[in-house]
Amino acid sequence: MLPLLVLICSVGLALALTPIVRTAALRLGVVDHPASRKMHHVPIPLLGGLAIVVSFLVVLLGVRMIYPRILGDQVGRLDGILLAGLMIGALGVYDDWRGMKATSKFAWQLVAAGIVVFGGVESALFTNPLGGSLELGWLGPVITILWIVGVTNALNLIDGLDGLAAGIAAIAALSLCSVGAVTDEPLVALASLAIAGACIGFLPFNLFPARIFLGDTGSMFLGFMLASLGALGSLKASTTTVLVLPIVVLGIPVFDTVWAILRRTSRKISPFKADRDHIHHRLVRVGLHHRHVVLVLYFVCAFLGLSAFIMVQLPNQTGFLFAVLLAMGGVLGVWALKYIEDHLDRRLAEVSTGGAPADAQKRAEGSGAGRTGPRGRKSDPPGVQIEVCEIGRLRPGFGGSSTYAMLAEEIRETLSGRLRVYDVGVFLTEERSLLVVLRLQPVGAEGKSLIQQALIRFFAQGAERWGDGERFPEFRWLEISPARKAHRIRVPGAAIL
Repeated sequence: MLPLLVLICSVGLALALTPIVRTAALRLGVVDHPASRKMHHVPIPLLGGLAIVVSFLVVLLGVRMIYPRILGDQVGRLDGILLAGLMIGALGVYDDWRGMKATSKFAWQLVAAGIVVFGGVESALFTNPLGGSLELGWLGPVITILWIVGVTNALNLIDGLDGLAAGIAAIAALSLCSVGAVTDEPLVALASLAIAGACIGFLPFNLFPARIFLGDTGSMFLGFMLASLGALGSLKASTTTVLVLPIVVLGIPVFDTVWAILRRTSRKISPFKADRDHIHHRLVRVGLHHRHVVLVLYFVCAFLGLSAFIMVQLPNQTGFLFAVLLAMGGVLGVWALKYIEDHLDRRLAEVSTGGAPADAQKRAEGSGAGRTGPRGRKSDPPGVQIEVCEIGRLRPGFGGSSTYAMLAEEIRETLSGRLRVYDVGVFLTEERSLLVVLRLQPVGAEGKSLIQQALIRFFAQGAERWGDGERFPEFRWLEISPARKAHRIRVPGAAIL
């Protein structure tokens, strides 16, 4: 009866609090503005995670006050988790409102993780699945702190699509709840259920198209709590799963973060530099719709949660082998995605060069691309092709020079993964149609068809946000006279082409 009560209360509180938080965020101006790296095109209020934080803390405090006997000797650990969670929630609110340096956030996350460890949540023993065990000693608290901080930021990194982070957190929390029930950890089971309920209550406002974002308030808090409960839930599990079990439950954000660090390091850039090469961005680029990407990652997360539940009940060696197979499956999945991207690149390169090899294409293009900017442009490489298409109709209220510039850059970035795009310009007509001017490498009819498909997918992802009616997006190519192509085309609010 108590688990059902916890779930209902957390869902109800989140449903009631989220509209209030959204209204407050709009009045205070705490919104996430569009940018070239982001997937949304209109300002969206932040602080949505505050509804989750309040719901979770209220429900758990109620359990602590009304049902202390159920928690038993776990009350001390609960106090530490609640105090650290309150600290992370306050940190997230301040970051969403005023902004903080990454180093300052990292330092406060270390302090909060230290509070959890000081409250009694730490991994003290690691058992080799092939035999023998190892006392971690002073490494136990250090590993636990680094694990909590790492997962906190991992969930923050994957919060790139509407409903993605909150949905993954809900599925992971339900998985931890089942693990807590099997391993006789009532605190893990009830706290995880409270997190899942709060996320479920928040999701109707966060699913595509989102009306409010989690912000750092929500993503950091959810990552922190799931990591803390994962470490706590593994204390009574098979000792092989002390570190493996939480990694499996939170496999998607952990794997995506590790892959991002390796990718950025190999490119000799900072591991903390944001980009658009996360797994959800790449799935969108290969042609999946926003909603489909989220559903695919939900399915993978649910599969990993079920796998974690099975691992708890397996012998040490079998559980370790199961985890190795899951890791191999993840690597193969990333390689398969890369193969699809490379195949699309080669196909469009062949179309745009008439079947010429890639090295011949590079020799023909010369050393520079000659990009256009607001203050002028370099000399054009030979054979530049100018194409203009019309997208329409957009909803009333769309516009602004910053919006045009951001949209032009995002379109250029989307198409540049498939062919060489020198410049993109956009502007709005009086009929609220969007004209997109492309200056790119020569392409044939099939190449234009692929560009058309890419642009339709791009605009379809935001149809509900800035489209006018169910028929959006409508697409058609516009004919330009040869004399007009020989001159620069001025595009209000964008580059000069």
